[in-house]
Amino acid sequence: MALKRLYTIEDYRTIDPLKIWSWIYNEQIHIGSKVINMLRTDKAKGSALIFQKSKDVLLHDFATGETFAPLDYYIRLSGKPYFKALQDICSKNIQYSYSIVERDKTDITSTKRGFCKKDAEYWLSYGINSKELKSDDVNAISYFAISGTLYKAEDLAYALNLNGHVKIYQPLSTLNKWKGNVTRNDYWRFTRNSSKAVVTSSYKDGRVIFNNSKFDVFACQNERKTLPFSLLAELEGYSEVLVLYDGDLAGVTNSIELCAKEGFNHVVFPEDIEIVNSYGKHVKDYAELYRHNVNQLTTFMNDIYIQ
Repeated sequence: MALKRLYTIEDYRTIDPLKIWSWIYNEQIHIGSKVINMLRTDKAKGSALIFQKSKDVLLHDFATGETFAPLDYYIRLSGKPYFKALQDICSKNIQYSYSIVERDKTDITSTKRGFCKKDAEYWLSYGINSKELKSDDVNAISYFAISGTLYKAEDLAYALNLNGHVKIYQPLSTLNKWKGNVTRNDYWRFTRNSSKAVVTSSYKDGRVIFNNSKFDVFACQNERKTLPFSLLAELEGYSEVLVLYDGDLAGVTNSIELCAKEGFNHVVFPEDIEIVNSYGKHVKDYAELYRHNVNQLTTFMNDIYIQ
C-alpha cells in the first residue's frame, strides 16, 4: 500500500499564497483582486480585497475590518479543523514528491534483566501485568548506556522501547527519572477497534486508561498542544476524540488549546478528588487515580464514554 503523504506547515509555506487563493475561489486571483467574502451572508462582489503585506498575501474585508491569511480563511470557510484544512490545501497545491529524513538520535542501550517481585508489585499497583508489559516491549534493566557512558540502573528501572527509540524510566529516582531518545513523533497505541479514542500523555496513563475503559488510546510523550501528523491521520477515523491530560494547569491549558485547534473534546479531570499521594501532592493523573481509587476511575471512564 502506498504511503499517504502527511503535510506540515512547512509544506504549506512553500506554496505561492496566490495559488491557494485561486484554488479557494476557483478563479485566477491577483494582488488587488476584488472578491466576495464568502464568510458573509451578503456576498457582494468587491466587498473584500486581496493584498500583499510583507511576504503574506491576505484578504481584507472593508465592511467588517477582518483580515485573513489563506489557511485561516479556509478553516473558517470549510469548518474543518486545522489538520484537515492543511491537508486539503497542500494536497491540491503541491505536486512534488518527498522523502522522510530521520534525525540523528542519541545512542541508548540497556542490559535487560528478569522481572522480580518488586517490579510486579510496582506495575500491578497500576493494574498492569507482566504479559501487558511484554506486549508493550517494556523491559526491566540493570544497566543502561547513553552515547557510550554506562550507568547502573536503580532497583526499579525500565526500558520502554518504541519505534526503534528508547525511554529509560526510573520511577523512584529524584535525578534521572526519565532518559531517552524518543521523539515528539513517537506515541503508544492501544487499540480494540473502538469508535471513540482518547489522547493522553504517558505510557502509564495510556495503558491504565485502556485497561479500564472501552476507548482506543493513544499516549504521547507529554501533554502536547500539537500532535504528530501521523497520529492526527489515525484519529480521523474515530467518531469522537477525547483529550485526557493531567488535571494540573499545564495539562488543562494544553488540552483546551489542542481541542480548540482540532475539534476534539476536552475532558476535565475529576474535580471532586481530594486524594493525596505519597509525595504529599493531590492526585492529578489517571494512573495515580487507579492506584488510589480504581472504582472511581472506572466509573469516570464509563461516564465519559456514554456521554
